[in-house]
Formats: sequence, structure tokens, C-alpha cells
Amino acid sequence: MQQQSKQILTRTLLASSLSLAFFGQTALAEEAVNELDNIEVTADKEKAVTAKQLEQKQAASLQEIFKNKTDFTVGGGSLPAAQKLYARGLEDTMMNVSIDGAQQTGYLFHHQGRVGVDPDIIKAVEADAGTGAATAGPGALAGSVNVETKDATDILRKDEKAGAIVKSTYHSNGKGFKNTGTAFGRIGENSGLLVSASQLDTDSYQDGNGDTVKNTDIKQEDFFTKLSGDLNEKHYASLSHENRVDEGNRNLRAHMIASDWNPETEQKNARSTTTFNHKYKSGNPLFNTKTTVYHTDASLDITNDGSQSGAGVETWGSDLRNTMNLDKADITFGTDYRHDRAYQTGAGTAGDEDLTVLGLYLQSDYRFAPDWMLSAGARFDHYDYNDNIGQNFSSEGLSPNVGLTWFVTDEMNLFARHSRALRGVGTKEVYVMARTTNDSDIDPERAHTTEFGTEYEHGNLHAKVQGFSQRIENFIPNSTGTRDNEGTVRVWGYSADAGYRWGQLDSRVGVTLSRPTLNNEPLSDSNMSLGTSTGRTWTTGLDYHFTEQRVDIGWTGRATERLTEVPSGSKEKPGYAVHDAYVSWRPMANTDFDLKFAVINLFDKQFLDQASYGYTSRYNMWAGVPEAGRDFRLTASMRF
Repeated sequence: MQQQSKQILTRTLLASSLSLAFFGQTALAEEAVNELDNIEVTADKEKAVTAKQLEQKQAASLQEIFKNKTDFTVGGGSLPAAQKLYARGLEDTMMNVSIDGAQQTGYLFHHQGRVGVDPDIIKAVEADAGTGAATAGPGALAGSVNVETKDATDILRKDEKAGAIVKSTYHSNGKGFKNTGTAFGRIGENSGLLVSASQLDTDSYQDGNGDTVKNTDIKQEDFFTKLSGDLNEKHYASLSHENRVDEGNRNLRAHMIASDWNPETEQKNARSTTTFNHKYKSGNPLFNTKTTVYHTDASLDITNDGSQSGAGVETWGSDLRNTMNLDKADITFGTDYRHDRAYQTGAGTAGDEDLTVLGLYLQSDYRFAPDWMLSAGARFDHYDYNDNIGQNFSSEGLSPNVGLTWFVTDEMNLFARHSRALRGVGTKEVYVMARTTNDSDIDPERAHTTEFGTEYEHGNLHAKVQGFSQRIENFIPNSTGTRDNEGTVRVWGYSADAGYRWGQLDSRVGVTLSRPTLNNEPLSDSNMSLGTSTGRTWTTGLDYHFTEQRVDIGWTGRATERLTEVPSGSKEKPGYAVHDAYVSWRPMANTDFDLKFAVINLFDKQFLDQASYGYTSRYNMWAGVPEAGRDFRLTASMRF
């Protein structure tokens, strides 16, 4: 096993080194171009959330991170280990999700979530729904999400050498605490070390009816450290490590209610991620590189009636890219490499599976006329997959994209774009790998996405409206039995967002509707690893800043309309509206003590999120886990 890991690491570093040698030739190119700010071309990504927003709302889970993001939904109930992320109705298994560039890969178990990160270490989240730019990585059929973590220099004040923050949050629903300790220090002028440790410990929560939702207690620990900063004017580097453990007594199918067919088990979700990032700004606008090398190991262990079984995915990867800033164009090109090893532990284990993905990509934005911009790119990926019974699947192909933006005025633009993505056959759902076989002839999945819309910004008003249509051919399900291409996925819909700032008041409203289908049948909750259907969703929010009083207050709302378009044999999904409120207060000026108060589910609404598992005809019941009822949260923090 150690020898195999060394070989994978060698290949990872070799791929990066060869690419660096290639990119290095660019530095010798002619420098007679206009020098612009260094901009990495990533097409249409936008900031979804910031650290300040998460702190004000006292976010504690994936659901609360994405609560105000119109195109994204999180289902699975209020238990973090069960939560799944959806973009326009398609599950995160169809997206590329990364933390500081380290991809979170594989599919452990269809009754669990697969993405988890401590909100306290997040600096920002970039999210892009739909097939996107070539820089989004291989196989991003439904979108991409990148979490950027904090540096020590993000927390250190000017001329501050070192410090610490101690924070405690009380959760009334579940009667528990989250305690966090963070230490940070400056190393040199523009570098530093950050160390953060947190623990969230709650009992099982109560739903809106006041009933305890069995086996939803949380025992979560997260340790994060990062050495990072500017080495000089040209070089930035960071080395980070995160170790995350989430364990407790859970239902075997954690996103479903307790029942005789869903017994109580002991479960442990764990993830360990180590990431190295380096950025180089040469001073030559033709040569500005970014390098990422990472290792991640994510695992799930379940003990059921004394019998232990488990699954995991270990990933080695790298990404090396160069950005050229020309007079009228910004061009990013590069290569990425990833190796996944899927493994089982405990009783009834199957042999390992491995997947290797090697990609080359280019993405550009070209301002060919004063009022027009052409965005275009492509990536070529090669997939090589060996399953646990010795079958080999190899596929490769091109994923192009093109977009056109017309800047009608200084305030308004119109855009249209089309993008494609290929994803080869990959590792099976790991926990049930021994009960799944691959058909000998499986085709790669191919996504086609078309988007069009308009953006407007004038003074304190901004708005965006877009429509989208998506098709994924040769969908490969993750399920027991024989795995083969199942058909064609189609999604159509629209979304709109608007915001206005009036003095100290920020307001926003958004709406989205998506209609995902498989072989022309609406997606149901049983289409796990693919997605689910939800009704039209509205998001709203108000934030007011009392500057002199050092007080921020806010309210957010999320309403989902009744879903009536459901497959045969399913029931319609009821609609609901949920409201949250928060207050943030620093009692005295120039002090390092502050208080934050939030109420999640302000009106104690009893509901089942439409993105959660709902009605099951097999047992003739609503099987999904209901959301938590009203939760008062109080946070006190002290900075030293």
C-alpha cells in the first residue's frame, strides 16, 4: 500500500514538473504587451457566501452555508452527515467540489452526504451551477463548488504579531455547544500560521412539532492548520491540513427516519486533506502560474449489531495552470491529474478499484470590440478505470465551451453560452461495491448546457436573470446490481436574483425553477446519485447596519412552492416557508468581545425539505428526516 502511494505521488509530481517545464517557456516570450492586473480566467463563477455572512448567521452545516444561494439546495434533514448538495436539482455527485483546489471525490454511500467542511475556517465559497468553464476540472457535469479557507493574514490586524480567538455557540435545539479555538501568528511581514480546532456536540434535535428526531445527535470535531503567505512580491505559498470527524448513533440510512427497516447504528465519517498551493506572479503578463498538489482520504465506518463495515476513497491530485494577460484577452491554460483509490474495510470487503484522470485545458476571455466579449475554451480528458473484478474502462474526449457577452450599456449586458463536459466511467458507490458489477460496455457521460440571460447594475441596484437547458447523455447510476448507462437526463429552468442597498440597508430577492427528468420522467427521491425534483423556490433577505451602535441585524427567508410534477406512484411534495433572524453586537467600541444571536426556523415550522427523501411507496410512508424546529443560537467570542 505504501509503495502504491509513493508511485501515485511520484506520478502526481512528475505531471506537475513536466507541465512547469512547458509553462516555463512562456516566460521567455516577448513582453511587448500591455500589463494588466493578474486575473485567472474562470468564466462565470460568482461568490456564493463570505466568512462574514457565515459568522453573522452562525452557520453550522452545509445547509446553512448554501441557504441563500438561489441555484443550490441542500436536503437530508438537519443532521450534517446526511446532507446532500444539489445544483438545479442535480446531486453533488455530478459536480466538482473542492477545498482550496483539493477535489472531494468518490461516492461512499447513497444514504449519506459526501461533502462537509467547518464554516469557521471558510473565507469564501465560489459556486457555479451547470456545465461551465474548462478550468472547472474534469467531469463537472452539473456544476462546480470551490471552498477557499482562511489564511492567518486574513485574521491578523495591521502590525499585529500574534493572537487568538476563543468562541462558544449554544444551540437550544439539541441542547449543545460548539466550541472553537483559533490561534494565529505572523511569520515575516506577509506570512503567517493559523491553527483552529472546533468541537460541536449536541443531542438529537426536535422537529417543528416538538418531537425528538431519533438518532440525530452530533459529535463533530475539526482540526485545521495552514502555513501561508507572500514569500516575496512574486511568490505566494500555502500548506494546509484538515482532519474532520463526524460520529454518533445514526440510522443505517442516515437521511431516513428510524424504523424497524432502518435500525440504529454507530457511524463515523472522517476526512483528512493535505493541500499545497503556490502562486507565481513573474512581472511578465505572459507568465503567472498557480500550482496545487493535494491528498484526501474520506471514509465511512458503520457498526450494525456488532458487525463493522466501511468504505473510503483516497485521492492524490495536482493542477498546474498559467494565466496570460494580454491587451484584449486573458488566457488560462494548464493540466490536472487525479488518482482515486476506492476501498472497503471490515466484513465482506471487495477488492480495491482505481481511477486515473489526466486533463489538459484552455480558457479565454477575448474583448474583440469595445462592447463585446467572447469567452471560449476546451479541455481534453483521459479516464482510465480498473474495477474490483479486473475489468478496465478507458475513455477520452473533448469538452468545449463558448459564450458571447454584449455590453449594451455601462450598466447592462446580455449573454449566451454553451458548454459541454465529458465524464468517463469511475469508481462504484464504495459501501456497496461488493454487490455491484459493471456491464462490460459502458459509455462515458456527456453533458450539454445552454444558458442565456442579462445582468444589470446601476448604483446600488444589481440584478441577474437567466434561463438554462441541460442534457446529460449516457447517465451512469450508482446502485447495486449491474451498472450500465441508464438513459438521458434533461433539466430546464430559470433563475433570477436582485439586490439593492439603501444607506445601511441591504435587501435581496431571488427565485429559481428547475425541472430535472430522466428519460422524460421527473426525478424522484429514489434517483439517488443523480438528483431530485423540487418546487419553485424563493429566497429573500434584509440586513441593516447600525454603525454607531456596532449592531447588525438581519432576516432571511426561503419559500418553496408545492411540487405537483412528480413521477407515477409518487406523492406531491407540500410547500413551505422558513425564516431566520440574527443580531450581531459589539458591546463596546475598540474591544475584542462580541455577541451574536440567531434564531433558525423562527416560526418553528414543521416541514420536510423537498430536497430530502420524501414518500416511499415501498413502505407507504413519508420516510425522510424532517427539519429541525426553532433553534436559538447564542455566540460569545473573545479575541486576545
